[in-house]
Amino acid sequence: MKARVLVVDDSSLMRAVLREVLSGARDLEVVGEASDGLAALEAIRRLDPDVVTMDLLMPMMGGQDTIRRIMREKPTPIVVLAKPSLQAEASFIECLQAGAIEAFAKPAGGFDEQQAHALIAMLRRVAALKQRLADARVPVARSPRPAAGVAVNAVGIENKPPA
Repeated sequence: MKARVLVVDDSSLMRAVLREVLSGARDLEVVGEASDGLAALEAIRRLDPDVVTMDLLMPMMGGQDTIRRIMREKPTPIVVLAKPSLQAEASFIECLQAGAIEAFAKPAGGFDEQQAHALIAMLRRVAALKQRLADARVPVARSPRPAAGVAVNAVGIENKPPA
């Protein structure tokens, strides 16, 4: 059975590159694309992907806000993709706190074979978490921050404040 991937990026070129990279994996299928966060939310409801690749900076609704909404409405494993920078590093951490499972640096000059394999392997691992994420869903009324807790609980990480 193929893992269903939704590609979310405001760049049509990057969506095409990701589609091409992922076409090399027999067990991954790009089932849809979205160019902003609002379109991503609609696509997730409609397509029920196993994993989402999420850009950080997009019009309408950026990656961080979109991740929070996804985790609140329909928890889905997410891999954040962004160009490496000091700002992106801080944003990666915020996205992970919001509920994303992994972060992957977009290669500056396109994907070479090693980077493509690394992304494909990451998406396979993250897609396998979908059922655990659904099982770990915390009702909003019980937790003031369900988004981060859902993803953290799903992957089995203890979520305790530092002593």
